[in-house]
Amino acid sequence: MAEVLAHRGPDATRIHPLPGGALVSTRLAIIDPAGSDQPLTGCTPDVCAVYNGEIYNYRHLRELLRRQGHHLHGQGDGEVITHLYEQYGRQFVEHLRGAFAIALFDARTDELILARDRMGEKPLVYAVQNTTVSFASEIRALQPAVGAGAVRPESLPAYLLYGFAPEPATLLEGVSKLPAGHFAVVRRDAGVQLTLHRYWTAPVGPPANGGEDAPDRRGDLITVASAALAEAVEQQTYADVPVAMALSGGVDSTLLARIAARTLTDLRTYTVGFDWTPTDELDAAAATAQALHSKHTEIRLSVDDYLHLLRRGSRSASEPIADWTLPAYLALTTHCHDDGVRVLLTGHGPDELFLAYRWVRQAIAYIRQPGSPPETIDAYTFNPEYAEAMDLIDSVLTGTARAIPATTSATLPDEAFRQHLRSALLRGYLVSNGLMQLDTLGLMNAVEVRVPYVDHKFVEAVSVLETPGSDREAMPKAKLYAIAETLDLPIHYVAKRPFFPTLAAVTPSILSMAQDHLLSGELAAAGLIRPNAVRQLLLSTPTIGNGLNVLFRLLMLEMWLTHLRKPAL
Repeated sequence: MAEVLAHRGPDATRIHPLPGGALVSTRLAIIDPAGSDQPLTGCTPDVCAVYNGEIYNYRHLRELLRRQGHHLHGQGDGEVITHLYEQYGRQFVEHLRGAFAIALFDARTDELILARDRMGEKPLVYAVQNTTVSFASEIRALQPAVGAGAVRPESLPAYLLYGFAPEPATLLEGVSKLPAGHFAVVRRDAGVQLTLHRYWTAPVGPPANGGEDAPDRRGDLITVASAALAEAVEQQTYADVPVAMALSGGVDSTLLARIAARTLTDLRTYTVGFDWTPTDELDAAAATAQALHSKHTEIRLSVDDYLHLLRRGSRSASEPIADWTLPAYLALTTHCHDDGVRVLLTGHGPDELFLAYRWVRQAIAYIRQPGSPPETIDAYTFNPEYAEAMDLIDSVLTGTARAIPATTSATLPDEAFRQHLRSALLRGYLVSNGLMQLDTLGLMNAVEVRVPYVDHKFVEAVSVLETPGSDREAMPKAKLYAIAETLDLPIHYVAKRPFFPTLAAVTPSILSMAQDHLLSGELAAAGLIRPNAVRQLLLSTPTIGNGLNVLFRLLMLEMWLTHLRKPAL
């Protein structure tokens, strides 16, 4: 298992025996590289832990623990985990601000605790088999312990519809994801008993009590959100290794870069573009980089580069990534690694937090129309990509029920519908898809990707901004521009160009790959897809564009499975 995960932590590998098991860690050294090796222990050796990620508020927690009588010996962030557990028990996780997946064993109670950060930035998958629980940061690392299970038919409709399997499910039988904001307690009572506990839920609107503890004025709420974001960036730019920023032409990354420039004296920025796409983000990002005086790198991908990176990413991802931008992000982290950068900040999150996707705003506008909306509304049908997949799922898959759209709901008042949408986007698309992609594409190259906008303090602060009766700004992400003004970093509005390649140049190669893999691959052999329906899609796509996304998702899954089934290391 450690060998399979070596790419995620090339700096140190440790195997710590336990009664009837072991804790395994592969470390990417970010804080205190010369020390802080795992496993971590507390004041007593009976409590030990391994973890993946970073505890961003560790400096504050170290001082807190010292005042409470704890003796911390290293300089790293992870040492606070075991000491917090000794101080607060299972509630230790509530004190952590960061991105983490933790496995902690308490020999005194013979309990194993698995914990995952609030927004699910770091993955944690597990499998319970007979009297054994196996867990890891990636699905393929479970294979040496429990084997690679068959494809889970129940997950396929959602995967074809959304491009990902919403947590806690995975695409394999017997493998589950520990949900974001949860911890699990594992005991050896009559075999293995694993019990899930939720300790945090992403807020999707104002508190039910109207936010009694929140400031009354909108300006004060913006100030609170601004302070939370500035603090998140300050914490996440701290590292003992080089830090860089992924820079696009939009407000999300531009604001982060301007905040980061206040604390990083040698700011590095990176942008990716496509040679065959007439409009991209390179010029806008270069202008921002020049204003920030950052050391800027432009990465331009040819069609051949794109296809090479697509194949590499499909084989090595922790789970299938059915996203056309996969090659761009993999190229980004590859260049970072080659330049010695080990931490990369990105501007992901505001599209979901502020409901900024065009199709989402169209759905909101629709439900506000005078008259009675239909009994139910599925916001995903406003996105042609999802509507296309929904029409094809039944014809391509065998013996499966139609996927239940994540945003289908009964007719709701405007504000309730907005909250319902945000819940689906945050807990589905962002956690199960966007953050998963960033983690796996970064750590393929031993680069830790950090996402300040999903810091839970900021998420909580901006959720209160969506108050009933608040002004309905026509400009997307208006509140983010207000935050920039509060931080004295005003940013002029510029319509952002989509970070997305023109597909016509790569479609013939994608169709050829799909024909090679899908008609005789595992999905067809297992009777999960209809080869004739796939053939029909392959024939119709070049002329009418129908089904390209469905073919692409099937292809990425099939290529991932092919690599997964190879003998374990």
